Amino acid sequence: MTAPLVFDVTLSLKAPFLFPGQDPGRFGYDRVALRDLDGRPIIPQDQIKGLIRHGLTIMGETELVEGLMGKGSADARKDSGGAFEPAKGRMFLTDLRCTIEPDLRSTDYHRVQIDDESGAAKQGHLLRIEQVFAPEREVAFSGRITLFPTAKAPDAQALALLLAAALQCKRHIGAMASIGFGEVSGCSVEPALEAEEACKLPADPVGRFLWRFRVDRPYLVDAIRTDNGYIGQPTIPGGALKGLVARCAEMRGNPLDAQSLSDTVFGHATQHVAQALPLSVVCLKEKGAETCRDLAGKGALPDGVTLQIDWKAVHEAACVAGFKHCLAPPPRHVERVHTQIDATTGAAQDENLFSTTAVVPGNDVFTALVDTSALSAENARAVLSALCAPMPGLGRTDARVEPIDFVTDKAPSPVTGTVALVLQTKAWIEVDPALLRHDPLAAYAPAFKAFLPNSTLLEVHAAQELLGDYLARRFTGQSGYMPWLVTSRGSVFVLDVAPSDQAELAALQRKGLCSATRDGTALDWQSCPFVAENGYGAFLLSSVGGSR
Repeated sequence: MTAPLVFDVTLSLKAPFLFPGQDPGRFGYDRVALRDLDGRPIIPQDQIKGLIRHGLTIMGETELVEGLMGKGSADARKDSGGAFEPAKGRMFLTDLRCTIEPDLRSTDYHRVQIDDESGAAKQGHLLRIEQVFAPEREVAFSGRITLFPTAKAPDAQALALLLAAALQCKRHIGAMASIGFGEVSGCSVEPALEAEEACKLPADPVGRFLWRFRVDRPYLVDAIRTDNGYIGQPTIPGGALKGLVARCAEMRGNPLDAQSLSDTVFGHATQHVAQALPLSVVCLKEKGAETCRDLAGKGALPDGVTLQIDWKAVHEAACVAGFKHCLAPPPRHVERVHTQIDATTGAAQDENLFSTTAVVPGNDVFTALVDTSALSAENARAVLSALCAPMPGLGRTDARVEPIDFVTDKAPSPVTGTVALVLQTKAWIEVDPALLRHDPLAAYAPAFKAFLPNSTLLEVHAAQELLGDYLARRFTGQSGYMPWLVTSRGSVFVLDVAPSDQAELAALQRKGLCSATRDGTALDWQSCPFVAENGYGAFLLSSVGGSR
C-alpha cells in the first residue's frame, strides 16, 4: 500500500501583485484581490498547478508532468478513438494562503491609458486596483501539495526540489505580470511532518452503515451548466463518492475488486437531512388564502389547484408551514473565474474563459449510506477500509474527504397495504415517452410490475428530466450516445403492496428503485450513470395519509 506524499509549500512574492477575485470590493475599485472565506488573500490552486506544469515542462520533465497531472482525452469530434479516456492526475493542491494579515493602509494602484492624439488620459480607461500590501513588501503564501507517486517518480526529496524549481521558473506571476506585478522572491517545498489520520473500521464490515465525513474546502460536483459557467450542487452523488474511493484505492496501490465496488450501495451524501417535497403537494385557495395539501391517495385533482411547476413566492411561503421537514438551508457558494494562458503571449486565450461556482461545506458533517450487505466479509472489509483514509480529489476543486466514523443503520421497516412511495433521489425508470404524455399511470405500470409483480400502481404524481441531451446532440452519429429520461426527485407513486411482494420491496428499500434494463439491454455502472448502487432511486414509504 502506497502512502501519499504531502508537502508544505511556501511561495514568497514582492508587492505589488494581483490575483483577481469576483467579490465586489470597496467603492470605486475595478480590480480586487482574491480572498478565502476568512478574508485572507490567496493564490488559487489552478495558478499553482499551471506554474508547476509550465516549470516541469521547460525543465524537460514531460513524463513526470503526465504522471502527476494526467493527460486530457482526445476531442471526440476529431479522434473518437481516444475520446472520453483521460488519464487522471495524481497530484492535488490547496490554495496558497497569505500568512500575514493584509495591510489596510496600503496604497492603491492606478492604471490609465493615454490618448495618442491629446496626450491626456483616455476617457473611461482609468483602473483603480486594490493592493493589499505596500510596494516592495515581501509576502509569503503557504499551502499543501498531496501526490501519489508513480513507480517511476523520483523520491520525496528529489520531488520537493523539482517542485520548488518549477514554481520559480517564471519571474512574475498573476495578473499584470507583464508590467512587473507578482515578482517571485522565494519558494520552499518541504515534506509535511504530521501523520495521516484514519477512522476506525466497523467490527463487522457486512451491513448497512451511515458513513460520516467532512470536506476540507468548497466543492464542485453534479454541476449545472449555464452558458460558460458551472454551478455546483450541495448533494454529493453516490457515484462521485464511489469513483473517488476507487481512484484513491488505486493510487494507494490497493485497487478494489470492481464487482465488489459495483455491488456496494453508495447513497448520495448530504449535510442537512431534508426529505424531498412530494410532487403530490399542491396549493389551493381556501377562504382567500393559499394552502398546501398533499393529495397522494386522494384520487383525481380538484379544480383550481396550483402544481409545483407553477408555484410563485406566495405558494412557496404557504408550503413552509406544513412541510418544514422538506426544507434545507440554502447553500453558500463561492465563484471563481478560470482561463487558459497563451504560453507565447502571456495573455488569456480566446474562448477559454469560464466560471465555477462551488458549494461552501461549512463545519457540518456529511452523511452517506454505504451498504455492503451483498458482499463477502473479505470484500466488504476491503471496501470499508478504503473509506477510512482521507481522500483528495473530489470534484473540480480536488476537495479532500476526511472520514469521521461509521454508524450502523437499521434496515427500513416493512410497509403493507396502500402506501405512498416518494423518490428522494432521481431514478432511471424505463417508461414509454409517447405514452407518458397522455397516460402517466399506464406508462409507469409496466416498470412497477417488474419491481413488485403482485402489487398494483394506483396513482402517479411525477415529473421527468432529460439528462445528457447536450452530449447526444453534440456527438450525433459518432458515439451512439442516448440521453436519459429520468424521474425527478419528489415524484410520488401510490401503490397497493401485496403481502407476497414483501421480499421484493425490502430489496428495493435496501438498494433503490431503478430499472435494470433499457430497451431489453441489461444496465450496469459502465453503461448507465443512474444505477441504484450509486444512490439513485432512493425512496421513502408511508401509509397513505400517514407519516414518512
